[in-house]
Amino acid sequence: MNQTLRTVAHPAFPTFEPFVDEVAVAQFLKIEGRRVLQMARNQEIPAHPIGKIRRTWRFRLSEIDAHFSAPSTKQTGASIGLAVPGAQERQ
Repeated sequence: MNQTLRTVAHPAFPTFEPFVDEVAVAQFLKIEGRRVLQMARNQEIPAHPIGKIRRTWRFRLSEIDAHFSAPSTKQTGASIGLAVPGAQERQ
């Protein structure tokens, strides 16, 4: 099922963007829908929870795109110490 998302122009809301579900985000990111929900629960991606007990998640594709387009501030990889004390790392 291929749905086309469109932005609706309205005088009161000139830049309205509809919310989408995890299926649309999964197609956008080319990952599984379960992974999208896991990332939403872990606050790894921008998401909007609906409901209190059993949450339904909704997303905006522009927020997802901006999140992954922004430069990362995290460090790139872990540092492991040398296995043998007194040894030197190769150049």
